Amino acid sequence: TKVLCLVCNKELAQTGASKIDIIAHSTGGLIVKKYVMDNPADHNIDKTVFVGVPNLGAPKAIKVLVQGDNFGVLGLSDAEMKKIAQNMPVAYDLAPSPALVDQKGSFLRTIDDYFFAPDVVTDLDYQAAWELLIERGANETGFTNAGEVHSPGFENFDLRTAGIDAYNLVGCKSGTIGG
Repeated sequence: TKVLCLVCNKELAQTGASKIDIIAHSTGGLIVKKYVMDNPADHNIDKTVFVGVPNLGAPKAIKVLVQGDNFGVLGLSDAEMKKIAQNMPVAYDLAPSPALVDQKGSFLRTIDDYFFAPDVVTDLDYQAAWELLIERGANETGFTNAGEVHSPGFENFDLRTAGIDAYNLVGCKSGTIGG
């Protein structure tokens, strides 16, 4: 939070303004929200524009932990990104929250494949999904530390209660992993 505060103060000094406007994408929006929660009276922010901020998490973060993802970057290895993500706090901070699972359903399913019988498909609840991910190499500390980001108090925090004009831009008519 102090780094953002220094950035705000530098911008205010350069412009002579009393407040700044922030445009934040993805994790940046979560950082802004945390900063305002920690500094409700002296945040010096007038407006925020959130662009694609996963307030309830993003299922793609689980994909990175389970199989990796090259994010469309030529030469970036899925397998290498999977290894790196295991110890990146942001991978866990961006993971789906219990509230997302309550609203949209499971983000992880298992398929037991039987040779002479039908497959058994199980959509895992939030806790069962994380237990499986940890069993398969996810960082338990990362999961535990992400609990603050996934708390109802954080997810439901409204920047307007801190006097900030807030705008949230989200996708429209564009498919996601969840539907």
